[in-house]
Amino acid sequence: MSTPAPQGRVTQLPALCLCGCGQPAPISTETRAARGQIKGQPARFRRGHNMRTPEGRAAMAARGRAFRARASSSARPGGRKIDREGYVLVKAPGHPLADCQSYVREHRLAMERHLGRPLTSQEVVHHVNGDPQDNRIENLWLFPNNVAHRAWHQISKSGRELSLLMPAIPLAR
Repeated sequence: MSTPAPQGRVTQLPALCLCGCGQPAPISTETRAARGQIKGQPARFRRGHNMRTPEGRAAMAARGRAFRARASSSARPGGRKIDREGYVLVKAPGHPLADCQSYVREHRLAMERHLGRPLTSQEVVHHVNGDPQDNRIENLWLFPNNVAHRAWHQISKSGRELSLLMPAIPLAR
């Protein structure tokens, strides 16, 4: 004997993320045809998980944002990796400003070594040549906070003489 189908509202089982992580995919709050999302239906991926598939990496590369591998040379503990902004991350367990995976940006560690003290969370380390992977101390400037750092960028865009305004910014000599 078969059981009758339930009457009224049918509950929908949560769909799983298509990256293979096994986590439930969120329910879409709006319809986005370009992303293949329909309001009220499960999304195909959890936020950020589409990059875990070859198709996701290829789509990002086609848009001009090449996907960077998580570990630069090896996945061993204590290794280095490149984040999405291009900064070198170094494993530093126990560092006061480390992220949840114990990584710290290498330019901050280089400045700390040069000064002989830990940096505060307010201090900003600036790359002079704009290359976030060039962490030589000659290429790093320290600003006391982000307000000073942004002011320097505004002044540099205006073309005014910077040496008169901030003569002691370069710390390496």
